[in-house]
Amino acid sequence: MPGISVVVPCYNSSASLSELLDRMVATLESMNADFEVILVNDCSPDNTWEIIENRCAADPRIRGIDLQFNVGQFQATICGFEHLNNALVVTIDDDLQHAPEDLPTLVSALEQNPDVDCVVGSFAVPKQNILRRFGTQFKDIVIEFLYGKPRGLKMSAYRVMRRSTSDAICAHKTIKPLLLATLLKSARKIINVEVPHYSRQHGKSGYSFLRLASILWTATVFGSTLPLRIVGMLGGISLVVSMILSIYYLVRYFAGGGVPGFATTVLLLLFFGGTTLFALGIIGEYIARVVQEVARTPRYFVRTMTFSERVESDTVLTGD
Repeated sequence: MPGISVVVPCYNSSASLSELLDRMVATLESMNADFEVILVNDCSPDNTWEIIENRCAADPRIRGIDLQFNVGQFQATICGFEHLNNALVVTIDDDLQHAPEDLPTLVSALEQNPDVDCVVGSFAVPKQNILRRFGTQFKDIVIEFLYGKPRGLKMSAYRVMRRSTSDAICAHKTIKPLLLATLLKSARKIINVEVPHYSRQHGKSGYSFLRLASILWTATVFGSTLPLRIVGMLGGISLVVSMILSIYYLVRYFAGGGVPGFATTVLLLLFFGGTTLFALGIIGEYIARVVQEVARTPRYFVRTMTFSERVESDTVLTGD
């Protein structure tokens, strides 16, 4: 069996981390595979890094990366991708809602399908509240519309992919990567394998409804030109409406009709004024995006690591 690299972004409570590591190591050992577990500490507020250091010292197959500042799950995962060594790459959350014991099922599905680049664990009954479930479904619809996600394909953070796919994800150098969108661009074929989803045992999800809305906005602006196209369409519609109204009032003027009323004037001003402000706001977002990309702000900054390897990248800076 090819070697396996497991990337775990750590941003929740440390209470579940030790149990996750024990179960993951036991599962990987039962698979008789060479493996490494890469723990990326994304500025967890508790003693997560201390636990990581202790586990790395006790088991050289466990490797730790401590980030200088909070960058979010997607950037932390990419940080792990840029420091792994094996042919198969696994991503899993640290909250035990994904069972490490289901990993052989995902790996087996990938090995049995040579044309598949990524296998994603899907959940028949997600353990989420109604609001979060609605937000997730809406996010999937947007991703499907913007990035061509196949209808019926379910996305989650429990994945197994080939090294070529993770390398392709890292090759996208945008400073605000959306991992799901980048994965869709980087993988030739993605399939689902159904696995159980468990209730969160410790802490709470960092993905509130507002957080999901923010991700959707990032996906829309930083990964798509759809808003600009919408503004262009509104501008075209406004131009057509203006021409029709101009002809209408010109005909009324020569026919002896009165001057258009106050209400009509106010409505027109509100319509075109609002459209202009909306367009300026969208253009401003894209200007900010261009400034951030040109400034080459790092996606993450590594404070320290428990191992000595380094991967050269123009988006990776280290504090060592």
